[in-house]
This record gives sequence, structure tokens and C-alpha cells, in this order.
Amino acid sequence: MRFAVTGNTTMCNTEDLVYEDTGGCVSTLKQVLPGQVWLENEILLRKKQMINKGREWLVVDNLVVHEEIKLGTSGATTYVRNYQQTLKNLSRCGVRVVCYNFMPVFYKIRTHFNSSYPDKYVFSLFDKVAFSAFDLFILERPEAEQCYSYYQRHMARSFYRSLSSEEKDVLTQNILSCVQSGRASSIDELISLLEQYKSISADEFLCNYLSFREEIEPLAQSLDIQLHFNSDNPCQNLLGLPSLQQYCLS
Repeated sequence: MRFAVTGNTTMCNTEDLVYEDTGGCVSTLKQVLPGQVWLENEILLRKKQMINKGREWLVVDNLVVHEEIKLGTSGATTYVRNYQQTLKNLSRCGVRVVCYNFMPVFYKIRTHFNSSYPDKYVFSLFDKVAFSAFDLFILERPEAEQCYSYYQRHMARSFYRSLSSEEKDVLTQNILSCVQSGRASSIDELISLLEQYKSISADEFLCNYLSFREEIEPLAQSLDIQLHFNSDNPCQNLLGLPSLQQYCLS
């Protein structure tokens, strides 16, 4: 199947993501806060909106896993139960393909977005040099220098110095826009989210993921829901955050 993005957007809006050859749609309920239950009436309303556009809602783009589940805090149990209830509601409403990820803080990281192409496809990319410049000189994370080689720091510094004030703002906003469910609108808010992960090891993070899977996979199977795990994007340890893929590779 071929994905297409319809409409003029600066970022890929899943409301407009369709299967060109089937009329099927990949969508989500962005108005529902992370960790809250997707109610049946909200799901059915979204399905009706898609039907009115000649489409069928086939796939949930990203059913957000709350940060407390990833961190394994005392509040995780409540959010797991809410996740399970959402799966039940989706199944009752006939939406049985659900994608999710377990990437800390972000749902993906991109440094550039471009929607100026005549075919209306949205282009985005992750540029390691641009991201390093953000980490070192905009976010100014204290541990950042230890994460890059001398050459990488040199390239990042040269790139940063080439940017205008407006370009620095655009880079910052592009990265902040990738935070899960828009939970960070400023550098200070991003720093606060990153701080939460300083007390958790890679082993603990993996255990939290495996515990989550044990809670949702048997239920999904009983509901005839296909769960699809979206890997970290990009698959790298960034900003000192743990990465499941990097952990498995190491």
C-alpha cells in the first residue's frame, strides 16, 4: 500500500494520512491527553468524520504510552489500565491495528520539516550535526560534551555559528514539536522531562517495557487487535535518554 499526505501541512498530520489504493486512513485522537482513555463515542465520531471524507479508519498511528509507564513509577498501573480500556474500546469500534512506541519523551526526533513539494508529500529529516548543535549550544545540556567527539563538537559549533537567530528558533521549535503529545513548548519544559530519566538505568527501562508488553499483548490478542511496535526514530541514544534498540544492539 502507498501512503499519501493530503493538505498543506508543515508536519505530517496523521488525520490526512491515507492509503491511496484503499481509501483507508491512519489516524489518532490528538485531543485526548496521554494516559487518558479513548472513549467509544470519541472513536466513533472520528470514524464518522473519516467516512464523510470517503475513508475508513484502519490504523491508530500512535497510541501514546504514558511516561509514567516508561519510568515505572507508582502511577504506572493506572495508566496501563487506561491503555487496556482504550484497546477494548477500539476493538468494539472496529479499529484493530494499533501502533505504539516506547521512546522516552519524544515520539520521533526531526531537525527539519519541509512541505513545499508540489506533490504535497511532507519531507522531514534528522540531521545529526544540527541536532548536536541544538544539544550543545541551545539546550546546553551539561553532559552533552561527553557525548560527542572533538570532530563532532567542531562540526556542531560551525553549524551553530552559521545560523541566524530566526534559524536557531526554527531548529528549536522543530525539535520541541517532536515531544510526545506536545508536552514541551520551551527549553525549560524539555529539560524538566529529561531530568525524569536521569534516575533510571537502561536495564530498568527495558524491564518497564517488558512489563508493559506482558500487560497489553495477551489482551490485544484476545481482542483480535494487531499491535505494531514503532522503533525509536532515530535509533540512537540521544540527550542521555535510554533506547530499547541501542540496548538490544549492545
